Amino acid sequence: MHQAFNTGKHFVRHHVQKATKFLKKIDHYQYMGRRILAAAQPLLQDIGIQDVVNTGAMKAMTAYDTAKSDVMNARDRVETNYSRIAAAVGN
Repeated sequence: MHQAFNTGKHFVRHHVQKATKFLKKIDHYQYMGRRILAAAQPLLQDIGIQDVVNTGAMKAMTAYDTAKSDVMNARDRVETNYSRIAAAVGN
């Protein structure tokens, strides 16, 4: 049982680290996108498409923020369950 738990623990840690690295990249690109959109506001206003672009961008940003919140909540639940299992196994 102890060996199986350690194998599972290694597997989970490895994949959580890979997923975290991937999600940090997405978060960084999203941050850059927000900055680019903010910097482009004068140009968008001059050519008259500011409202159209901002509406779509705000929908996308809201969806991203909601998804990020859901992922963070799921990660917290996984960490809580992992701690409970580790304590039960005595590791």
